[in-house]
Amino acid sequence: MDPVLLIGSGMSGAAVAGELRRRGVPALVADRGRLLGTDHVAADAATAAFIEPERDPCFEPLQRDPSVWHYGRSAGARVRVGGRSLYWRGIALRIEPAALADWPAPVVSALGGPDGWYARVESHVTAWTGAPLDAPRNPTEAHLTAVLRTRGFQDARPTPRAVRPLGSGRWCAYSPLEEIDASAVLTGRTLIGVQDGPDGLDVVLRHGRDEQRVRAAALVLCAGAIENARLVSQLTGRLTPCPITDHLVRGWIRVSDDLADAYDLSDEASVFVLHDAAGRFNAFLELHRIGGHLVMDAWTMGEQRPGPAATVRFHGPDATPLFAIAETPEDEHVLAAETRSLATLCEGLGLAHAITEASQRAAGDFSAALDRAISTPGTIFPYRCPLGSIDHEACTLPLDGDVVDAAGELRGMPRVFVAGPCVFPRPGAANPSLTTMALGRHLAAHVHARLDLASTGDRKMRAHAS
Repeated sequence: MDPVLLIGSGMSGAAVAGELRRRGVPALVADRGRLLGTDHVAADAATAAFIEPERDPCFEPLQRDPSVWHYGRSAGARVRVGGRSLYWRGIALRIEPAALADWPAPVVSALGGPDGWYARVESHVTAWTGAPLDAPRNPTEAHLTAVLRTRGFQDARPTPRAVRPLGSGRWCAYSPLEEIDASAVLTGRTLIGVQDGPDGLDVVLRHGRDEQRVRAAALVLCAGAIENARLVSQLTGRLTPCPITDHLVRGWIRVSDDLADAYDLSDEASVFVLHDAAGRFNAFLELHRIGGHLVMDAWTMGEQRPGPAATVRFHGPDATPLFAIAETPEDEHVLAAETRSLATLCEGLGLAHAITEASQRAAGDFSAALDRAISTPGTIFPYRCPLGSIDHEACTLPLDGDVVDAAGELRGMPRVFVAGPCVFPRPGAANPSLTTMALGRHLAAHVHARLDLASTGDRKMRAHAS
């Protein structure tokens, strides 16, 4: 059997490859980056800072105007085998039912239920972590959770995270990359084109100055929401703008030495404070040690729904991404609800604040707020995150849309599939990684069934001909 060829080795590519491997389907993974190891960057004190894009030597920013706030200098790709799966913080939340209601019903059914893909991935990752995903990882996390519950936030719980504590403040997050055999990875490759044949695909890859042809039973694009959209534009000649979403994030920071005593800050902690269904956002409270400073970080993550106000298209011979981003009244509703929640959290903790809609809109990014908080300990400073800066881009090629069918197959190009957050019809407020892995395994099962059906049909045709 010819292998299934995957373009991209990040969260979706590794999840698809792992599930194909479990099903006995050979898979090759092509990635334009190098194989630099499979360890999460936070597991090593020397590389932990690489979680911040601009400090990572493997980060490649988008080629566009750096003065633009959204999709600016912090937006880009991690150009190495494993991609973002080696950088995420392990937050493992399901997309909310209200958002999934806009997804194709068969996909929602496959994800949910006691034996659905969500449950299977959670079980797999729980076995890896050795503890429930929302169990307290240390005394600080347990104490912070208890404090929040006594202050009126009864739904507070340790943030579900697919992480292993390593001691001395170190931790690592799960990556499906560990399921891929290094011998099945082709590094330094980019996709040029694909031709459909009677019994497979002829895929052309670029490797340096050379071209390489790979015979594949199927092709799966797993290169990220923006890159997948570019590849589909390249393969199909479709030049119309694609919708694009990212999460709407606001927060505040307080730096103070009193955190150590007030919250038993023996280690870092992350607590999931609440989900606001009406506001379509999640709220978190975290304690960190950053550069020798004790930091309290409260932040909210809201849903930006796909629509014509936020799009990306590709222009010129280098297919430069061009963004048209405008906040909608719906976005403003989410952001305003986030601001009210951030103010309420301050009040519940007994902290003086000046968190208002005006202060949040005028705020800079996280780094700017941290610098101000360090210079004025004990004072709360708000921040906001540009769209495209938190690695959650999605919805460029939604399932059951004009370009991709409900099963993830490219319309008009049989046996070419698309995986990852790009195919989310709606992103919800949850971090996308858990859904990316679950949906990747669902897609792999569909690819397997598609190839098995095609193989059965070929055998019947040969039998009939003989």
